[in-house]
Amino acid sequence: MSGASSLIDMGSFRDPSGHVFEFSNRIYRTINQSAQNDYEALRDSGYIDHLIDDGWLVDTNEVNSKDVPASVSENAIYIVQHKKVPLISYPYEWGFNTLKKAAIFHLDFHLKLLSEGYNLSDATAYNVQFIGSNPVFIDLLSIRKYQQGEYWLGHRQFCEQFLFPLLLRSIKGIPHNSWYRGNLEGIPLLEFYKVLPKTSLFSMNMLFHVIMQAKLQQKVINDGSINGSSSKVKEKAKITLKPLPIASFKQMLQGLRKWITALTPKDMGESSVWKNYHIENTYDIKSTEVKRTFIAEFIQLKKPKMLWDFGCNVGDYSALSLKHGADYVVGFDIDQNALDLANSRAEVEKLPFQALYFDAANTSPSQGWGQNERKGLLERGNADVIIALAFIHHLAIGRNIPLDKIIDWMLSFAKAGIIEFVAKEDPTAQILLQNREDIFPDYNEDFFVEYLSAKAEILKSTKIPDSCRTIYAYQVKN
Repeated sequence: MSGASSLIDMGSFRDPSGHVFEFSNRIYRTINQSAQNDYEALRDSGYIDHLIDDGWLVDTNEVNSKDVPASVSENAIYIVQHKKVPLISYPYEWGFNTLKKAAIFHLDFHLKLLSEGYNLSDATAYNVQFIGSNPVFIDLLSIRKYQQGEYWLGHRQFCEQFLFPLLLRSIKGIPHNSWYRGNLEGIPLLEFYKVLPKTSLFSMNMLFHVIMQAKLQQKVINDGSINGSSSKVKEKAKITLKPLPIASFKQMLQGLRKWITALTPKDMGESSVWKNYHIENTYDIKSTEVKRTFIAEFIQLKKPKMLWDFGCNVGDYSALSLKHGADYVVGFDIDQNALDLANSRAEVEKLPFQALYFDAANTSPSQGWGQNERKGLLERGNADVIIALAFIHHLAIGRNIPLDKIIDWMLSFAKAGIIEFVAKEDPTAQILLQNREDIFPDYNEDFFVEYLSAKAEILKSTKIPDSCRTIYAYQVKN
């Protein structure tokens, strides 16, 4: 079983109907006996192919169990193979607009299923992934036949993993990412209810999706609590629910969709540090062209299938890389407004590019059950090439991380890349040094070149005209 455990994706271990595993760089899913009838009905009706063709469901095909190790397929009735998503991302790495898009996609998918006689068994945000700017559903086993009169069992889960994180930013102006990452199931109902201003609760949407659920959960907790020193749990009265007409079920989802569609971040009008950096930077036209030409030539040379753009801002150099030979780009940035602009650009220009929230000094760790349910960045994949432009000085000066550790970290992501060195004399570095002591004697270009050269071959470097910046292209030594 130890060999099987190393293949199984621990993000799927909670589902008794089957689990996901990776073998030979391919993604598979087992379908156990408990899910056999639902899967056969979906498959034999042609509905799986219909969902794939229309872009709702990740590409899926049934394979022979002999094609995979017996240790991971011994209890499976069927094995299916899924198309591999370029990079698995998590809701706590999404910006507001990406989470909103995923929520609307999930509701639209659910409404489509209900209209065609099917339902979803849960409403977890982790079942939605992105290929570029396009959301896709990845959990085949969540789809099952609709039972007349049934309730939405995933209502609270949808609220905690989609709705409440969006409302947190919309009402309070607080990004969801840190809270969500600290509680992998989203923002808990009772915690969210407690932080809401009373004035925000006076609406039918809030009444139904927040207040009523919170009151009901609190009642369940109170009814099941231990009374004084007695260990006897109070006996709970059984609640008999009337069947829910499918029209009411759909109306509930449609109402949520309308509400979520209208949500915008409360802080959207506020200026952010870097969202206008691509316009209001220290480069003139000539300097920008030198930088763009350097990057374009390197990308044409390497033609990476996967490129990671650290400090991507609104995606200018991500788009440039795609134009000159990169197949797919994942951008990383800490600025919420820049993220939303980058992802909007990917959607409008139909680019194979996605931008994720990323605090480089506190990256997403491997966490959850056994510290392996949600994976850290390097555990999910790596890149062929990275670019890190106007990036490392924020870590070295802004976050006190030694330059040698930053270089080692950057080299761990890919065998080749471009790093821009920004000297202390640069205006942006001066902002970081403002009102503080310069305690960074090793942050200088000589040390940067010496340390990088020990680990990688510097293929080319170019001084950016009329600036205190130099960009370096490198190849990691074997």
